[in-house]
This record gives sequence, C-alpha cells and structure tokens, in this order.
Amino acid sequence: MKRLAAAVIGLSLLAAGCDKKTSAPAPPPGPHAGGAPVAPAGGSRPPNATKFAPVNAWQGKDLAQWAALLESTNKEDQSAAMVALGRIGSGSIPALRQGLRHKHPDVRVASATAFTVMGAMGAGAVPELALALADSEAAVRVAAADALRAMAGAAAPASAALVLSLADDSSRVREMATRALGAIGQPAVPDLVAACREIGRPIRERALVALASMLPAVTPPVEPFVEALRDPAASLRLAGCHGLRLMEAEAAPAAEALAALLADPDDNVADVATDALGKIGAPALEPVRKHLAGARPAIRARAFKAMSGFGASAVPALKAGLTDADAKARAAAATALGSIGAPAEAAATALVELLGDSEDAVASAAAWALGRIGASAIDFIEGALALPSPAARRRACAALGEAGAAAVP
Repeated sequence: MKRLAAAVIGLSLLAAGCDKKTSAPAPPPGPHAGGAPVAPAGGSRPPNATKFAPVNAWQGKDLAQWAALLESTNKEDQSAAMVALGRIGSGSIPALRQGLRHKHPDVRVASATAFTVMGAMGAGAVPELALALADSEAAVRVAAADALRAMAGAAAPASAALVLSLADDSSRVREMATRALGAIGQPAVPDLVAACREIGRPIRERALVALASMLPAVTPPVEPFVEALRDPAASLRLAGCHGLRLMEAEAAPAAEALAALLADPDDNVADVATDALGKIGAPALEPVRKHLAGARPAIRARAFKAMSGFGASAVPALKAGLTDADAKARAAAATALGSIGAPAEAAATALVELLGDSEDAVASAAAWALGRIGASAIDFIEGALALPSPAARRRACAALGEAGAAAVP
C-alpha cells in the first residue's frame, strides 16, 4: 500500500509541474503556439481573456472555438467539442488539462472523454488524469479511467492510481479501472501483483481480474493466482481459478492447488477449477489422480471431467472410471473418453459394455464416446448390434451415427 500511495504522490507532484508549464504566459500566436485558459461558453468572453492560438482546426473551427464549446450547456455542442479536441490531438492538451480542473463536473467529464478520443497522443496528461481518479464525481472518475484505458501502455505511470481505484465506491469506476490496467499490460503487472499481496479482498479480486484480462498478450505470474486459491473467501478462490483457466498450459505450476479445489465446498469454485485443470492438460494428471481415491462421487466426476483435456495419458484412469459405482462418475468418465477421441481406442470394449447400463445418461455417454473414437471403434460398435438388449442395440446405432463417415464401409 505504501508503494502505491508513494506512486500517487509522485503523480501529484508531476501534475503540479505540468500546471506550472501550462499557466505560463502564452507565446505569441503562431502555428505552434501553446495554450491559455479556456473561454467561457455562450459565445462571449471577458475582455481580458486570452485565446488559444490556432495550433490546429477541425471541421471549420480552430482549437480556441472548440475549447469554448467544451463548456457549452448545449450537450450536442459539448459532445462535438469532445470529439474535435480529441481529433486535434496533442495541441489540445493544455485546454483539456484546464478542463479537468473546471468547477462544473460535466466539463471535467467532457475533458476526460476527449482524451479517450485522443488515445496515446494524450499521454502528456496522464498525471492529471491519474489525479482525476480521485474526483468527487463518479462520472469524472469513470471518464478518467476510460481515457487511461484508451492510452493503453502510454498510461503506465497511472497504474498505481488505477490500482487504488479498484476499491472505489462506484462499481463503474472499479470496472473501468480494471479494464484500464488490463490495457496498460506488462507495465502494470508489478503494481497489480503488489495489490494481490498487500491490500484487502475487494482490490485483490479486481487485481486478479485485471491480470487475467492481459492474456494472451501478456502472461502474468502464476503466484498471485495460486495464493488466491488458498484464501478463505470463495470469491477470491474463484477469481484465482478463472485466471488460471485463461492461462491454460502456463498454469501447470498451479495444478496441485487446483486439484485440491475439486473438493471445494463452493460448487462454482470447484467447477472452474475443474475446467482450469483440463486446460492445463497432461501435466495435471497426477495431481488429479491423487484426488480420486476415497473421494466423494461428485469429486470423482469432476476429476474425470478434468481428464478430458489430458489426452491419451488419461485413458487408463478413465477406463477404470467406467466401472465406478456412481452413475454420474461413470457418465463423466465416458464423456471424457469421447472428448479425447481416437487416442481412447483402448477403452472401446469397456464403453460397449456400458451401452447396456441401467442409467440412460451413462449408456448415452458411452454411445457418444464410441462414435467420437471413430474408425478404430467401428468393429466394437458393430459387435454391439448383436447384443440382446434392444436399448443397447439402439445405442450402438446411435454410436455409428456419431461416427459418421468412419462407419461407412
């Protein structure tokens, strides 16, 4: 927390330095002149007001005219000014900096929104936008976070301030700050990792979401997600599982911790952990196998479901699962073998036996799996057409239908 607060203080000092530059006397008008205070709306300006030099123009109006319209009470004029000043680019920064400090919240919102249009060209105003994240009006804070999101990596100096915004009272601010940090990418990782370890639960959850949102362009460290898996709060465990699922094979170091969550009391956590293990693939096989012996039926079913992503290495364990005492576990094992496909040929005989299972869900899963195994299972399926049970014969026909062209002589 101290590190993040220090970074925000640094941004404050940097913004103060920018203020000194923008409040200096305006240079003489010319093609590259700087800025001066924004004129009030309504077409009138005090006699002593200074105009912005026309560094650029947009759709027939120069910068000074658009800057004046930014303060207009006419929403259409104000919206047009936001777009125009954003399109004009870096030449608009002095005007927009002042707009961020305007007494009226709608002008502050409009100024921040113009930076969203401008994108990375507005990077010179990152310190002011970072400070705007603490504005008294939630709409201003949302607009500032959105502008930083639009700047992506150029907004890296604001990452610490954005992390603090993950605890904002407004859900819209929290959401936009999360998106902004994800857009910043790698430069924001250190601050987010620090937040995962040093700050309270609400920020930790959002920090994990932000780290996960960087995938696949940036692969964040696995450790913060693994730490979250051990947290007493189900919401944090769930956030950790979601992030690891998105990492897929890169999450292999988390396999042991994820396998332990197959027995999580929260079904959502257990289900997402199951999916994450399946995405890791074969390296997660042994951790998952450890949780089969003596486990409750629901846990065994989840373990078999996870194995659907493990390929041929999981076939022996899944074949054994076809004889599980629990119907849901048997169905899960059969479905996983079907997901593996042709490499599951060794389980074909056992799957044929399940075509006559008393539980329709199990028998149907076996038929589907045989069809998915394909050509190498055709002989076994055709043999099942002679089974005494009409239901088993119907399921064998369904398996041939699932096999498609592979079943055609």
